[in-house]
Amino acid sequence: MSAQQSAGKDSTFPANYADFCRFCGLNLRPNRQLAGCYDIFAPPKEPKEGEAKEPSLFERLSEIGVVLVQREGASHRMCKKCFSNIKHIEKGLRFLKPWQQIDDRDFKPTTTTTDASLRQQTPTKQTTVPENQEALAKTPEAVENEKRLREPTPTKTPRAVKKLCSTSSARGLQVALQSSARRLQEPRARTSDAKVTVTYTSRKDKPSNLHCKEDVAGIVENLAKGQVKAAARLMMTCDSLSQELKSQMLQIVETECRNLTSTDNKFLLNRCTAQDLQQFSLTSLHSDLERLAPFALSVLDTISKQSISHSSASAAVSLRGRDKRLSGFSYYINSVLQHGGGGEDSCFQPLK
Repeated sequence: MSAQQSAGKDSTFPANYADFCRFCGLNLRPNRQLAGCYDIFAPPKEPKEGEAKEPSLFERLSEIGVVLVQREGASHRMCKKCFSNIKHIEKGLRFLKPWQQIDDRDFKPTTTTTDASLRQQTPTKQTTVPENQEALAKTPEAVENEKRLREPTPTKTPRAVKKLCSTSSARGLQVALQSSARRLQEPRARTSDAKVTVTYTSRKDKPSNLHCKEDVAGIVENLAKGQVKAAARLMMTCDSLSQELKSQMLQIVETECRNLTSTDNKFLLNRCTAQDLQQFSLTSLHSDLERLAPFALSVLDTISKQSISHSSASAAVSLRGRDKRLSGFSYYINSVLQHGGGGEDSCFQPLK
């Protein structure tokens, strides 16, 4: 429920940009553990004896035309998928560079070259034709041969630039880079101002116009439009508001814990008679927690993925640390172990 859990401020800029891939924006810390990534600016490892020194990841990117710098607001990590794309691009460059050497884009044919090529390709018998004599009609074979040997007419548009990879992968990489740039860029400043008009009953003719600050203007705007979900998400991205909301949530949990420890509410863990232990179950404990502490139970249910047994047991253990009188769960486990094994030693003997 903290601000660091969200992917970014209103899904445009991550709060912890260093935990995302610089190219595709993938979250590299999904379970709070950084895994499956490479440091772009890390120095290369020292080679072993007899082995050549491998270039660093930054140098490999520079060789394929991607020059990066370390700057604030940009991640210095890369995911495994983007790292594999570098290998594909390098493999394509090995084929592209020899082809670029035979590119005829800058070649300008001359008259001498054209005549020489025609003489080599179409050796004919030279004859002298008088100036006053009309030229002989060309045969269809000669016309077809002339068309074939004629220089090709240049196109209106230049030839397409050679691609380093396939069309689909290049398009996907371009979309990923654009998405990453949008995600890592600084949030744009608001171009509109949000104002709140407050009219008091004592002075209706003089309403108060309050100007909203930039960090809360979006929250006020979404609340006015009735978009509560968007407003709540923006509240958690605002540092001052998120801390106050966290304090209020903890206060709710504290109030619910006081209700659980109060003897007037007849909480299940506070009843330790033999008859109560016979009727004890994790399902009934979960129902009691839902009655007296719904907010705290919702947190435990979310952590345990709605598992009644795990959320009830974790609540019982936590409440035992808060108040030793809430020992119903401990007595229940102790009675089950003693009944099943005839004593602690005999019960745990098979486990040794």
